[in-house]
Amino acid sequence: MKRVKTKKTLILILLVFSVLLTGCTSTNNVSSQTAPWQEIKLENVPQVTVEALFSREYNSVINVSLAPDGNLIAVNRAQSVPGIEVFERSGRRLWTYTSNTENSGSVVKVLESGNHISYTVTSSRYKGQYIIFDKDGKVLWFKDVSGLVDITMDYSGKRLAVLEHSTAKLRLLDENGEQVGEYRVNPGGSVEFSKGGNILLAADDERVSLINPQTGRPSLDSKQSLQKNVLLANQGQYVAVTTGEGDNALYMFSRNGQVKWKRNLTSSGRNEIAFSHDDSYIYVYGAGSRSGIQAHMTESGTNVWQLYFNRQGEVRNLVSRDDGLILVHFVSMNEHRLIALNQDGRAQWQINLRDINGLYLSEDGYTMITVSESSRESGAIRSTLQAYDLKKVERDTSIRR
Repeated sequence: MKRVKTKKTLILILLVFSVLLTGCTSTNNVSSQTAPWQEIKLENVPQVTVEALFSREYNSVINVSLAPDGNLIAVNRAQSVPGIEVFERSGRRLWTYTSNTENSGSVVKVLESGNHISYTVTSSRYKGQYIIFDKDGKVLWFKDVSGLVDITMDYSGKRLAVLEHSTAKLRLLDENGEQVGEYRVNPGGSVEFSKGGNILLAADDERVSLINPQTGRPSLDSKQSLQKNVLLANQGQYVAVTTGEGDNALYMFSRNGQVKWKRNLTSSGRNEIAFSHDDSYIYVYGAGSRSGIQAHMTESGTNVWQLYFNRQGEVRNLVSRDDGLILVHFVSMNEHRLIALNQDGRAQWQINLRDINGLYLSEDGYTMITVSESSRESGAIRSTLQAYDLKKVERDTSIRR
């Protein structure tokens, strides 16, 4: 996910274009013909194992963030001694920071540049601050905030976007923390940079804007609304939108706001979306009541395959790698699985992860973090973090794609 990415269904704006409200024209509609649904029987998918690179224990609830390439791992200790620790993927601890702020909520994030870390601390009165560190732990600058904020950085580290939900403001900052633009974005909105750093997408329940990060000027600003997920392609050339009940469709837009195609989706799904590593495919996951996965060609909208697993459960995340594998985090009856598909939608292997509470994948899909929590007699939470190099799965298995 880009995000971690997490997280994700938002009530956002429909960007553009009245054509979403009236339906696409026949020249933009894709043929109604779809690939048949395939059921993947999990008991037939080869199971593989991978040894942890390192393990750490904390007397606290923790949240974790990874650099896009997995080379930095930041851990936020939310209780006990609040603060953060930053590790290399090998497990070598690089630095720590202890918070002196009254702490009722805190979040750490390795920013998209991979060389910066943000740490946000909020007090019980919703007053707090966010701090920007470089990868060596030097404080570059900090700012006071009121309430929740979302922070994202372009991949070059030259621009920072801070979405302040309590003030409904999106602030665009330069690398020194100086403001170069300000926009209104309603609470609950979202913001993301393209990997190329050439476009910033801001979306809420009233509008979608595409902003030039260098000039701070919107290149597209539309006021129509509809429930949906909105995702910017890695290189910023496309914007994908999925809608919920009442429409249940996937729309693909070009960067200038033209509708390329529309594809109807199965009802009752979360309809979350992810682009392939090279933007050639768009994946819809959490599709329909079976939490299925659908693959469409980005340029034409052709549905090339769709599948679901033979267990009642939920697809929580999907990451496309540069080697063609698609990693799927699937949860069924509190059992977590990481399942690898090839580009044809065929299952290659799975890692069955029992007794964990959370799973994090790096944006490139080669590093995995798991977190397990247990309660002590005192009522305190003990968290165990384990880090894995998923490249070792490829070296240790002879599975053919």
